[in-house]
Amino acid sequence: MIVFFDVDTQGVKMNYKKIAGTIEKFIYEKVEGQGRKMGVIGLSGGIDSTVVAFLAKNALGPERVFGVCLPYSTQDYHKGRKIAHILDLPSSVTSEVHDGVTGERAVVTIPGIINIQPEVDESISKHPYLFRTPTQKGNLMARERMIKLMDIAYSLNSIVLGTTNKSEFEIGFFTKYGDGGVDVEPVLDLYKMELYGLAEHLGVPPEYLYDKMKPDAGLSDKMNDEQIIGLTYPVLDKILKGNTENIDSSLISRVNKLVRNAEHKKYMPPHPELGKLFKKENHERNYTETNSEKLRKKFIEGFAGLD
Repeated sequence: MIVFFDVDTQGVKMNYKKIAGTIEKFIYEKVEGQGRKMGVIGLSGGIDSTVVAFLAKNALGPERVFGVCLPYSTQDYHKGRKIAHILDLPSSVTSEVHDGVTGERAVVTIPGIINIQPEVDESISKHPYLFRTPTQKGNLMARERMIKLMDIAYSLNSIVLGTTNKSEFEIGFFTKYGDGGVDVEPVLDLYKMELYGLAEHLGVPPEYLYDKMKPDAGLSDKMNDEQIIGLTYPVLDKILKGNTENIDSSLISRVNKLVRNAEHKKYMPPHPELGKLFKKENHERNYTETNSEKLRKKFIEGFAGLD
């Protein structure tokens, strides 16, 4: 019997009903706030995308959630399609695409299953020196999926809902500009085992829970996610929360190293801050915001105001 971390680090029982309501409100307001039609999700059938699909369906209604399965070759997509069927999500979406630059319009039908193997294999065959290891191939697959999801979202005037949880975010177990390249991250504040607790609350079928299906992002034919990370999610979550009593020091050191090495993934690319230089040189930008800066500030304030 796995405990889904129903109690936080301060010993307070987690209220999954309130957590679900807060996330659903977040999803609704982010989609509505940008005037978008739908939320688009890469639906693998794993627990992360499954929970986000359940929350999005509750927030927007099934007709406004497009769960797209993006398998590589014979990778199992049936679990993802089963979730789409349970939630009554569309199996395909037809929409008019408007090119804002050229003004051209076209009606497209986007299927709910898209095989990414042709594009991935072509990249590997043309550039074998770039994609030599399983990790490199896994990153390529994640980035190819995000290319598809972003293009789909553009075609549908929608946003991409991310599926990264706090445990995997903290240790960098995601691909930079791959599954990390989304518009919003609804479950980023939930540790992996808390996500399973929320899944149970939402009514996710038992066969998708931790006891029945080990997390597997398909990065290796021989190892699941826990084997790749080097420890189980219950132990990982405890270490990340600071509950390290009776945990081997080598595992704690491993997690600390993963966290340090993942810092570059968590922020926008760094840049030299020239504000002090402009001020010192009496540069006009010290006094006057450019029009683009004003628009960006207005957009960010409006977007943040939806929280």
